[in-house]
Amino acid sequence: MYVDRFARRGHDLVLVAPDKQRLDASASGLREAYGVAVDVLQADLTRPDDLAIAEARLRDDARIDTLVNNAGMALSVGLVQQSARAWASLRCRRSRASTSSWT
Repeated sequence: MYVDRFARRGHDLVLVAPDKQRLDASASGLREAYGVAVDVLQADLTRPDDLAIAEARLRDDARIDTLVNNAGMALSVGLVQQSARAWASLRCRRSRASTSSWT
């Protein structure tokens, strides 16, 4: 995982994901293993309000100098059951999250 590589090299981190428990567990493990500072930001980047929070953090925190975007999104049904509309919605959300203004 990239986060381990950055932490191993002494970089402080900001972890962003929707699952706060997993974020906290990951942050704790990274702090303990590598002695780095780790902030957590609970956000679901498919939600406009959460995306705005992440954007603000990236824009306003001058300590952040590298972004590793590993945000994943998926539909919760099998491939055959997915409608064209669901796929279009997913593509729209991914596009909005990945092309949103970070400056």
